[in-house]
Amino acid sequence: MVQVISHLIGGIIGAAIGALIIAFVVQLATYITMKFKLTYRMAYKVAFLWYAPSGIIILGIKSIVGTLANQMFGVVLLLTTVISVFLFFPAYLYGILIKHPEKGAVGFRKGLLISTIQLLILGVIIVLIAGIVAIMT
Repeated sequence: MVQVISHLIGGIIGAAIGALIIAFVVQLATYITMKFKLTYRMAYKVAFLWYAPSGIIILGIKSIVGTLANQMFGVVLLLTTVISVFLFFPAYLYGILIKHPEKGAVGFRKGLLISTIQLLILGVIIVLIAGIVAIMT
């Protein structure tokens, strides 16, 4: 029981720290898409509300996939979950929570565009970091 609570607390703290970095990416993606600069406070709020539940969902799916007998089903389940968690869930959150100063809420379509740009930027960052680590070792 203590391990479960410590994992939960560690996950929340990790999400809070990760959202600090992701908030900058959300700001950049919002500026590219909507041509207005989102406040860091709102970008952090949206990033944390996306990042914390996403991490819990992915951990749950990883534990389910690890116990499945049919690994192909597990791979398909993991891929569909990753697509929905990293693309459609943040698009929904962004559409509701991000508000343009003049037009109001940005909606699901603009949220999906922001989410896609964010996913591409984070992918490039991960590839760059992995390349630097590979070169250094």
